[in-house]
This record gives sequence, structure tokens and C-alpha cells, in this order.
Amino acid sequence: MTRVYFATNRAPNSRSNPTDFTADQSNGTAGELWFGWADLTPGGRMVLSVPRDGAEGRRHGTAATFDTMRQQIQAEGSEPMFFVHGFANTFRSALDRAAQLAGFYQAQGGPKLCPFAFCWPSLGVLIDFGSLVGDNKAAYRQDRDTAQRSGPACGDALIRWSNFAGTLSPARRRILLAHSMGNWALRNGIQHARTHLPMPPRLAEETILAAADEDFDTLTETGKLQPLCGLSDRVTVYLNRRDVPLWFSWSVMANPLRLGRQGPSLPAGLGANVAVVNCSPVVPTDQVDLDTHQYYRRIPLVAADIVQVLRGTASAAVAGRRADGGGFYTLPFMG
Repeated sequence: MTRVYFATNRAPNSRSNPTDFTADQSNGTAGELWFGWADLTPGGRMVLSVPRDGAEGRRHGTAATFDTMRQQIQAEGSEPMFFVHGFANTFRSALDRAAQLAGFYQAQGGPKLCPFAFCWPSLGVLIDFGSLVGDNKAAYRQDRDTAQRSGPACGDALIRWSNFAGTLSPARRRILLAHSMGNWALRNGIQHARTHLPMPPRLAEETILAAADEDFDTLTETGKLQPLCGLSDRVTVYLNRRDVPLWFSWSVMANPLRLGRQGPSLPAGLGANVAVVNCSPVVPTDQVDLDTHQYYRRIPLVAADIVQVLRGTASAAVAGRRADGGGFYTLPFMG
């Protein structure tokens, strides 16, 4: 059994005793946040615990969730990880992904992670990249719009998680990981938090932006993700120049060049705490819908790099990289 903690602005299938969360936004535009945890079994069962402490108005279950999470982290010595999923995920698949990541990185020699997923209301419709029009474009556009509207919920959940994790004793390293369109939700969360919420001096020790479906200038624009660089001890960007879904985002959906495919637009403007890792040479192209965008959780050579980041290894000392200068690195093809 694997336990994944969560915050979601999805609508529950039952307000009194939810057993799942839907693709609709909870309480419409007014917004609600539901906190809790899910126990996932190898047989495919999902048992939800959704506390209703009712102490914070539209936020349900915060105190009980973080109290339970604290007990687990202190008992097992794990590191707290905040995960923001990408497009085409149901509530269940987002939790499964968080659990898979924790297990995959630990199996590769990484630290034990306690996953906490922010689950925004993606449709869960997988795009067929062999047919790039019609329903595929509509599903992508709806997910993107929903991720943007989820910014306030994402920012609220992230700050609450970070403040909680910062009180753990002994001190635990906070890990923030966003994949694909989750980076777009994260950007909108950071921007909402900057203007509406008390910001802590640090959100995370390690921030990982994997296959980011975000603008390639996002790390140098204050209205985008640039503030995150000052709120993290280190930001590590993973990119693949043959990422098919990000090509779709740019070429078909007419978004700007994507960070997770192109890399940053102004390398000289990046902070000294930003590392950019080009994974293109180690990502095969024979499964374009999967490995070219999911390499951060499917390719052992990429996982080996991420594991060293999770352990706090200095960027220039991570084994297996080729240093290209200025905080840029390449994972060389190793056969």
C-alpha cells in the first residue's frame, strides 16, 4: 500500500463521504480546497480519507491532513514532495503518478519521499498526437484554461504545504516537482500567491520543472515563474528537444516556444541557482507519446540525475552530466 496526500479543487462525487473527485471545479468559480490522503493498493483499490474539520471555511481537512502527514514523515524519515501533474489526468491517475514517482526515484537510490499531490481538474482525456485537430485541440485547450483557473488553489495549497513542511523536526528538505502543464498551473499559483497571500521566504529547497509546458522566457519574467527562482534554493529544468506533446503545444496550439523543449530564452539572465539539463540524447524516439514527454519518470538515466538532485548534490557535481557552461548541462548518450 502507498499513501499519497493531496489537495484538490476538483468537485467531490459526494460532499458527505467522497470516494473520488471529478473533472469539475469544486464549488464553481468560488473555489474550494479539499485536503486528505489516499491509500493505493497494488490491486488497484483507492481508499480515500477526507477529513471535514471545517475550521477554515472553503478549505476542508487541512489540520487533520497535515497532522497525519507529520506523523508519517517523522516515523519514516521521509522528505516531503509537492507534485503538480500535467494535462490528461484524472484524480486517480494524478495520485498514481505521485506514488509512481516516489517509488521510482527511491528504487533508483533516491531518498524516501512522502508525496503530496495538487490535483487540478484536468479532463483526463489523453490526446492522440497522430490526429492533431478537433477533439484533441479542444481537450488540450480546456485543460489549459482549467489549469490557469486553478492558480489560486495551487498557490494556496503550495504555501500551506511549504509552511507545514518547514516546521518538521528534524528539518526536512522540501521538494517541489511540476510536470508538463502542471508548470502552467504552478505559474498561475505563484502569481496569485504573490499578490494575495503571505509568502514565506522559501517555498522549497529543490524545485524540479520537468518537460515544462510553459513559455521559454518564464524564468526571466517576473509575471511568470521568475519569482520561483528566489523562493527555491535551487531550480532544475529538464528538457527534451524532441518532446512531441510540447511541439503540439507550440506548433498546433500556437503557444510560445516551450521551456521543456526549447530551454530558457535568455540563458544569461538566469539566476546562479538555476540548472538546465538537456535530456535529448538519452530519450528514445520510438514511443513518441510516452518517453519523449514522460522521460523524467521512465528513463533510468534521467532518474539517476534527478535522484542526485533530490539528495542535494551540487549541480556541477552530479555524475553523468556534461557541463556546457553557465549552468547548462547535457546527459550524454551512453548506449
